[in-house]
Parts: sequence; C-alpha cells; structure tokens
Amino acid sequence: MQLIPKTLIKSLILTAPIAFASTIAIAPSYAASIAGASGELILQDFSWAANPDSFEAITNTFTTAIAPAPGATAMADAVADASVKPEKVEQFSAALATGSGTDYFATGKGNSQTGIGFDPGCGCFQFNFKATLALLTVADPGEIAQAHSFVAFKVYKNDDPFTFVDYLKADLWSPTDFQLRLSDTNYINVSLLDQQDGFAQVEGTYRRKFDDGTGLTVRGFTNTEAVATVPAPPMFAVVILPVLTWLKRRAQMKTSPQEVSSRQAD
Repeated sequence: MQLIPKTLIKSLILTAPIAFASTIAIAPSYAASIAGASGELILQDFSWAANPDSFEAITNTFTTAIAPAPGATAMADAVADASVKPEKVEQFSAALATGSGTDYFATGKGNSQTGIGFDPGCGCFQFNFKATLALLTVADPGEIAQAHSFVAFKVYKNDDPFTFVDYLKADLWSPTDFQLRLSDTNYINVSLLDQQDGFAQVEGTYRRKFDDGTGLTVRGFTNTEAVATVPAPPMFAVVILPVLTWLKRRAQMKTSPQEVSSRQAD
C-alpha cells in the first residue's frame, strides 16, 4: 500500500467545495455546511527485528446522515486503511460530512490502529516517523461545521502491555489550532515540516536505550471526525414558547363567550 499524504489531502480539499456547492444548488434558499478531516502516520526504519506474529491492523468507520425536513440534505463518508510490515507501518483515516436545510445532521468517523512487536533486543531501539493532519470546515451563518484529526504513536514494554513508556500525540482541532505533545524530548526528536491553515506535518526520530532482553511493542493511531449540522434551538424556543402559545389560546377561548354575551346585551 502506497499512501501519499498530499494526494489524500488534495482530494479532500478539492471535492469538499464541490459537494458544498452541490448542496447550495439543490437548496439555494437553505444554509449549508461541510466538514472534513484526514490523518496519516508512517513508522519505519526500525533498529530491532520485528516479530511477524505480533502484527496488528484494525480499522473502523462510522457514518450518520439525517435530514427529516422537506428539502434538506445530509451526507457523510469515512475511510480507513492500515498496513503493517517488518520494515514499515502505514495507516490513515479520513471523514467527511455535509448538509443543507433547516434541519439536518451528518457525521463521519474514521479510525485506524496498528501494532508491531519486537523481540527482546539490546542497545538503543530506534525508528523514524512522520505524521500528517488536515481538515476543512466551511459553514453558512447559523450552521455548524466541526472537524478533528488525531495522530499518535505509543511505545510499550511487552511485560506491561497496558502501560506505555513513551508517546507522541498530534491534534488538529481547527484550521488554526494544532497541538503537539511528547512524553519526553530526550527520546523523541521532532521537526515541524509544515503548518498552514488546515494542515500540519511533523517528522522525527524516536531513540531510547532499554535494558538487555526488553521486548517492545509500538502502536499507531489515527482518529478523524467530521460533523455538519444545524444547531438545536434553545430550550426556551422548544418548551417555553409552545406552552406560552397554548396558554394564550386558552385565554382567548375563555374570554370569547363573555365578549359575545356583552354585545348581545347591548
């Protein structure tokens, strides 16, 4: 499997405005929104020999699109893929959601998880990594478009598979909100290759000396989510206003007979 980050991201950026314009063309009097996110992780050049019996690749996607109002539209899509080889791990996920109208909800989620184990070795354990994150959010006033991209790797000791010893986590919460967290800069050397509106890419090297005979497992993660919807009306509009309207009508019904009788008396 050959993953090309720029191709994946360009396809998202190019197709999203087309889908957005289509919703406007279908329902020009309605507002519309679109959200998309993608994430990719590459791990390679491992210094220790990998155990092929320990390879793990899990992917899952989830989509929901609801448009009950007349003339409303909603669409969601998600993809995920992962490949684990002794010399290289590649994984990615992407999600897209769009809608138009006065009442709609669309969400897409794509997730991938990989695992690669290494037999007990000696000396420094080392590998190179690259993480790429992208997202796009466009919404008319009154609409909501949200997207999130998360890419990470964690290193575990095989004798304690539930507790990681080191990690790198990258989040792209909005086109301008990128966050990078490291467990320890002594073991992770990272460089920011590119960061611009809706895009971030980092690469670096993980290197740490472990005791002889230590077995290790490296796990990779990509989580992407996109949501497009019309915000729910406030509770006052949902509950209080209908009640007030009902009380007003009741009051009018009670006063109507009195008004009629008084006019007859005149």
